[in-house]
Amino acid sequence: MTLEEFITSYGYVALFVGVLLEGETILVLAGFAAHRGYLSLPVVIGLACAATLIGDQVIFTFGRWRGRPFVQKHAALERKLRKATALLDRHHALFIVGRRFLYGLRTVSSLVLGMSGVPLAQFVPLNALGALMWAGAVATLGYLFGAVFAAFVTEVEHVEKEVIVGIVVAGAVFWLARFVMARARTRA
Repeated sequence: MTLEEFITSYGYVALFVGVLLEGETILVLAGFAAHRGYLSLPVVIGLACAATLIGDQVIFTFGRWRGRPFVQKHAALERKLRKATALLDRHHALFIVGRRFLYGLRTVSSLVLGMSGVPLAQFVPLNALGALMWAGAVATLGYLFGAVFAAFVTEVEHVEKEVIVGIVVAGAVFWLARFVMARARTRA
């Protein structure tokens, strides 16, 4: 199976699962694949929006149901929890809409929002607006990266595998570095 066949066959499923688990790197890759013609940019944005909404809703509900006991068992979350709570207190609606763009706080912010007592009727529409903005912006960045890359490299198809692997490796290295730094802070 060629890379093109793989992306065409499994790209949307990988996007949906990837956004549920990680987010930005997978969405940038999907935007790049959309520029190359393997995926549809509107479908990429829609699926990413749906995946992040589902993930947020699950974490928000978990925050309502078991957030406090969970945080008490995971002391490493305390610093992020305090930071997200402070931002929620100062910039209530803006925080709900824009929190996805605060790398490192996206997941914990859904937990904070669930624990905070923000009404579901307020959370859902603001969260949907933020999800659409985030999915549109990040997918479009991947698409534009593909356009800029194609402008500089005339034979993109000869190096697209390397580009995709490079994006995945860069995302993995960034995630791993953040993970190691967070662990080091927790131990300090």
